[in-house]
Amino acid sequence: MGRVYIYQVRSYRQVAAEDCFSTPTDALSVTTPPVALIDISITPAGPDILQLVLTDTNQGTVQYQIERRQGTDAFTERGPLLVTTLSDAAQPIFLDAVTPGESYDYRVAVVNESGTSDWLPRNATASTAPVLTWSGTTPELTPVCSLHLSGSASFDDTWRGSFQSASAVVDGATTTSATASGLYATLTDLNERTFTATWTVNDNLGGSTSLTQNLNLSV
Repeated sequence: MGRVYIYQVRSYRQVAAEDCFSTPTDALSVTTPPVALIDISITPAGPDILQLVLTDTNQGTVQYQIERRQGTDAFTERGPLLVTTLSDAAQPIFLDAVTPGESYDYRVAVVNESGTSDWLPRNATASTAPVLTWSGTTPELTPVCSLHLSGSASFDDTWRGSFQSASAVVDGATTTSATASGLYATLTDLNERTFTATWTVNDNLGGSTSLTQNLNLSV
């Protein structure tokens, strides 16, 4: 594997039974060619971005060569990525320009001053954002002016997406709350009007989806 060796040379001779050494030469650094990465982990960082984490045991790595293809297309360069841009060997490398739900082939090689390693390939599928639907039931407005809109949220099965948080924005409401099954709001403007209610759900993969409904308030 890629290793950095430091050499110094000095001459030796024996004079009158005494060992004599010259001053050592300046240090000489030699780097052996790198071997392929041990592992690559590619996981979603949002619906339109993937994050790549490398396991590299080489010394003297100067950059990583990253290429990508989709289907039977030819590989195209997505790098190179200089090691100096990484503050930590385990720091994620973000891969953008992906389409939610689409599958991509990646391959990464290690480059040092003595050569380039073999490619290590990985396939990854970009995650999809949560899918939201209203339940179809009539919005509920209680006598204390509390609005409830029911809905349902589904998440990416491939990456085991799950509910993380939710929020709501409702025109003319003082307080709002939301869950994976809809929103709640307390209305203060009780005049006859048309207003909007927006429900936003975030998942554990960095995805976020909003759904808006226009409502009529009759008094």
